[in-house]
Amino acid sequence: MDAHADTTARSPSPKNDAEEVTADVVLLGWADGDIRYVSKYVCIYAKELRAWSTATKGDDYGNQRPIKWTEFAIGSKTVQLLKSFASSHADIEPLYQFLLDGGHLHPEDEAAVLADPSTPSRPLVFHIFSNGGVNTLAILLNLVQHRHMRLTNVRALLLDSCPTPISKMAAWGGAGVYTDMLLPTKYTPRALRAVVQGITFGVMHLSHAITVGLFGCTPRIDANFETLVAHPALRSVPRLLLYSQDDELVSAESVRLAAQKMREAGYAEVVEEHDFGDSAHVQHYRKYPAEYVRVVGEFLQRAGVADEVSARGDQE
Repeated sequence: MDAHADTTARSPSPKNDAEEVTADVVLLGWADGDIRYVSKYVCIYAKELRAWSTATKGDDYGNQRPIKWTEFAIGSKTVQLLKSFASSHADIEPLYQFLLDGGHLHPEDEAAVLADPSTPSRPLVFHIFSNGGVNTLAILLNLVQHRHMRLTNVRALLLDSCPTPISKMAAWGGAGVYTDMLLPTKYTPRALRAVVQGITFGVMHLSHAITVGLFGCTPRIDANFETLVAHPALRSVPRLLLYSQDDELVSAESVRLAAQKMREAGYAEVVEEHDFGDSAHVQHYRKYPAEYVRVVGEFLQRAGVADEVSARGDQE
């Protein structure tokens, strides 16, 4: 039995179809999210974007040949935020192999190949959920570096209910996540849970003061955000931040600040935001499916993914 079967899901390999050209999307799930729920987002790319583009015939996106998406979904675990990157490498080995098979990973010394614009490649999109998904991406990039490889072809980042740019802004929500790890949520009285969350928050605050103030360490949340902003494989990639006012884990304020910091860094020319208003954490698609698909589709169009896929298809 596959040791990763409960944390990953992969769509079938695309068929050779003269009318379709392929792009790859990786869905990085939220912390401790059931892979079955994360995999439901596959239908956005497998079915709903196609239906949306057909319904909008007459617009640029609708007139392009359809994209055949190859999807890979992987979950994340809260405990990975507490461990070293190296100790989590094995957890994401299936994702690494998916990217290797898709031609998105190359040895660092293949500079000439990477610099050649005629080198065939499929566009790669990362659809990331919450800070757990951001952490999975950071682990992946650490593994890629460890193996002296380079990630290429990333064309768009979709950040759902994330990121948090400063760890202090995630302290209370993070304490709640760790409390859920310790207590069975369904059977724990609210008063007891509030006490445990308060204690956890205090411990996290003290730990932050010691690691940052005494040892000068950068908190994982902060380091992961810097990866999104400045990593060579990601820094110029167009990105869309999806959030809501009612998100109790990753506040709208923190996501807007993240977008502001990304723009100020000056690497990515396209940094967009969309506020769903009253949906809960990582529940924007569930509450507003049509709006979610439209926003994602229009962003991929503006990011040039649809244009690139169409142009590459004309050359094949």
